[in-house]
Amino acid sequence: MRQASSRQYGRLLLTTASAFLATYLLTRHQSHALQLLPYLVLLACPLMHLFMHRGHRHQR
Repeated sequence: MRQASSRQYGRLLLTTASAFLATYLLTRHQSHALQLLPYLVLLACPLMHLFMHRGHRHQR
């Protein structure tokens, strides 16, 4: 059985913390969170472009 690296534990911790934060914001501060939704969609576009084109470096 392989041992998980500290990077995998860090990702798991970040994912779990993000899920709890999103749940808290949507349950306790729903009106504020929904007001930010258009801005989050606009922010997602450039971030997706940066991260999804990571494999297009064309270096051999």
